[in-house]
Amino acid sequence: MMVLLVIVAVVSFEPPAEANTWPRWVRPVNKQVTVQFERTRVSAAVWAQLVTAMRVWSRSGRVDAVPVARCTNPRAYCVKVTEYRAADHRGGHTVLYADPRTNRAWYGTLQVNLYYASTRARLAKISCHEVGHALGAVHRYGNTCMSDGLLNLSSTPNAADYAYLQAIYRYPG
Repeated sequence: MMVLLVIVAVVSFEPPAEANTWPRWVRPVNKQVTVQFERTRVSAAVWAQLVTAMRVWSRSGRVDAVPVARCTNPRAYCVKVTEYRAADHRGGHTVLYADPRTNRAWYGTLQVNLYYASTRARLAKISCHEVGHALGAVHRYGNTCMSDGLLNLSSTPNAADYAYLQAIYRYPG
């Protein structure tokens, strides 16, 4: 009898299956996830690279990344985009604010760190990487912009990144 109680206690305190995954948006039935990226205090050069990254990620078939001057569509999710300059060992920083019980995001912020975006190649990699995070992609190894760090300057997602978005947004809700 006592063993049964211990097993029940362990099962009841186990975190939800999604607790260790990157937050993601909720996909509507028969539609792509639409995420608007609002330009907030971003230079023209940085914004141009981010828009290119949004177009590339939108090829996944499950997400539509839309650059906007101001988020206005109540049926689309919003990510506010800014830039900063600091020697904080990060090329950028993306946060998706999510319900901790379901891991479903409702709002996000994306920051590009100009301190590390010192070349066009670095800016392209950082832009692709952070837009990927804002859409729900996680770090990966290999020739992809989702690899961690600036040693690999790939500025595009690879087939595994697109497959990952296809998988996490496969079902509505």
